[in-house]
Amino acid sequence: MSSTNTMVSAEEVIDFVDHETELADGHRLQEWLDLWNPDRALYHVPYPGETPGRLQVAIIRDGYGQLCQRIQRLSSGSAHAQEPESKLCRVLSRTKIRDGEEGSVIASSNFVCVEWRPDREVLWAGTVIHTVAPRPDGGLELWHKEVRLVNAQKEIPPLAFLI
Repeated sequence: MSSTNTMVSAEEVIDFVDHETELADGHRLQEWLDLWNPDRALYHVPYPGETPGRLQVAIIRDGYGQLCQRIQRLSSGSAHAQEPESKLCRVLSRTKIRDGEEGSVIASSNFVCVEWRPDREVLWAGTVIHTVAPRPDGGLELWHKEVRLVNAQKEIPPLAFLI
């Protein structure tokens, strides 16, 4: 990380990314949602393709309102694809840090995630890019999470959990 963003240390960002991953894998849904800035939230899992930005087809493209609905559905027991909930174990590579816009920091990691369910076991892999920024009252908040799956070009089972 360059010296332009002196408000956030690389260690703080890496700890934040690790914590976000632990919350997602542990199905600690409300705590996970509390990491997000409601005004900037974008949770994005694009299909690989040539079209950049908003024209790109996505598996998931949720703003804060949709994230709240997703968490409510997953917490209510009405997400039948998550009854019982998936067992998840995610491993992140070394996280690379760079400065983002408006005081944010971009953290990029490769990952492997095993999802186990009684009827299937799926290996997910790809790159995850977190955009985080300092909260006005201290700590960090999540602005953007993009998950680029390497296996998104084949038929994939429902992503009814937090990837």
